[in-house]
Amino acid sequence: MKTSRHFPHPLVIEDGRDGTSRRIESVSEAAEYLIMNWPVEGRGPAYNVVLAACHNALAGVGDAETVRLAFSLAAKQAGIFVRDDDVR
Repeated sequence: MKTSRHFPHPLVIEDGRDGTSRRIESVSEAAEYLIMNWPVEGRGPAYNVVLAACHNALAGVGDAETVRLAFSLAAKQAGIFVRDDDVR
């Protein structure tokens, strides 16, 4: 099953460490953020779930909406501010 790897609505995250914000619009952008910028202290079970969801979606066996939801929940647990950005 071929699925879109872009989120239906982007997420905007704000990292409390440096106050910057970033739009996450796709599975690949979510995976990149998880690997490169996710706080080490926030890498628990929720982080592992969203990382696996990204892997599955990029392999074509998962979907972007699942990644988006898992990313949002994991970010909140890690203390990263998240908001929906449905303005295009």
